[in-house]
Amino acid sequence: MWPAVREACRTAPPQPWSPLDVSDREDKILDLLAEYGVSNVSAGGLAATSVSLEALSALASVVEAGALGVVLTLIAGNHAVTGIASDIERAAARVSDMVGAVKGFTHMDRVVATQAVDVGAGLRDTVRMLEARAQSLGSVVTVDVENALPSVEGMVAELNQVWHHLVDNALDAVASGGGEVSVRACHREHLVVVEVMDDGPGVPDDISDRIFDAFFTTKGVGEGAGLGLEIVRGVLSRHSGDIDLESEPRRTVFRVSLPATQVPQQP
Repeated sequence: MWPAVREACRTAPPQPWSPLDVSDREDKILDLLAEYGVSNVSAGGLAATSVSLEALSALASVVEAGALGVVLTLIAGNHAVTGIASDIERAAARVSDMVGAVKGFTHMDRVVATQAVDVGAGLRDTVRMLEARAQSLGSVVTVDVENALPSVEGMVAELNQVWHHLVDNALDAVASGGGEVSVRACHREHLVVVEVMDDGPGVPDDISDRIFDAFFTTKGVGEGAGLGLEIVRGVLSRHSGDIDLESEPRRTVFRVSLPATQVPQQP
């Protein structure tokens, strides 16, 4: 019985208990232990595990009351240590993913020269970099990259700056109440096309022809220099690319077109 209960306490439930479920389980565990004269055990740790009340009752029925508190304290402590170790493991994995995203985004340890660029990889790295900001705004960013997307000729770091400015601007557009930003990449004839779409309020018609001008910004004083889209246009010009805008309330799309280096053959 002891090994079974110990193993159950080391295992998280198939679906995490809600705070209300944990509180309810804690009360029931305390009531159960009180029946066996045990009152010096923290039931919170036990309540968060997959151990059942039936298993605890069976254990309590075969362990002396004087030793039961010690046994359950050891079990709860073992669960806490296991949980901390799992948290550390997940945190380490997230740090590793972030380091990979930063290296991919900045293109560290690579020669600064034009080469065949994997646009899909750059888009994914960019979204990872902005993931925390999106979460803080209550927004969602999705990425959809066409299979076998052709590469483009260019400089990875510069193109990643384009994706960063466009996605960051889209997050600004939906920041007031949270929203969705969709990033899509596909090829059309001899071009690789990237669309960054948001469901924000849209770009007013009276400023749509000025948004790519240097130092033009709709942000408040000190919140933006008005250089992001001007930088985007400059980078795309050096890469023989183009950008256009379609905007209406709830649907704004910045569409980037770049020459593909090798277009898949049609079957």
